[in-house]
Amino acid sequence: GCSGFKYEFDFYDEPAEEERTFKLSDDLAIFMDDFTFTKSAGAVVDFTFGLHSSGLQIINPNKKRSCSCGVSLSF
Repeated sequence: GCSGFKYEFDFYDEPAEEERTFKLSDDLAIFMDDFTFTKSAGAVVDFTFGLHSSGLQIINPNKKRSCSCGVSLSF
């Protein structure tokens, strides 16, 4: 993105070779690499449901700035 990084979500059964597994429940886990883990320390993942926007929202205290459209961020 124009500010550097962006969050991407997808569904996988197994982590990639360089990723670690963080189990959230018996049925749900997050896979991420060490760089993402470091930059995400203290972040909160929230799901919003509303008329104007719905979906996952990440509130990351490590974010320094984001682009005007809100798609990308920098640390």
